[in-house]
Amino acid sequence: MNRVLPKVSSGEFDLLLTESLCFNPLEGLKINIPTSNENTGLPGRDITFDFVFKYDGNPSNNVINTSLKNNQVEILLNNFGSALISGILNPLTFQFGKVPIKLYFSGMLIEDQAKNLRMINFTVSIYQGKI
Repeated sequence: MNRVLPKVSSGEFDLLLTESLCFNPLEGLKINIPTSNENTGLPGRDITFDFVFKYDGNPSNNVINTSLKNNQVEILLNNFGSALISGILNPLTFQFGKVPIKLYFSGMLIEDQAKNLRMINFTVSIYQGKI
């Protein structure tokens, strides 16, 4: 069976990874991108994106905070409610060595408050700038 591996670009950025998945946001989401000259040209160790979803009961306190330490990126999403659209309109940008990375995401939270169950349908796309 033949597999087509397309090259996808947006402006000066090439698509590195795109995933659409479902998970419990209270358990978080971790995406690890292995780095090597053959795959990405990114320097150093693997890059980890750690999505942390928090709820404090104050719907007006909906924020996205990021922190970068070494090659570990933590993305804290607080009180995004039933629709998460912030990431898709304004990509998060990071710099790894000389390589810029853009991260887009969107999702929708589905809740059963009576049973205290949550599931998020989440799409994330990571683009790498030209080296």
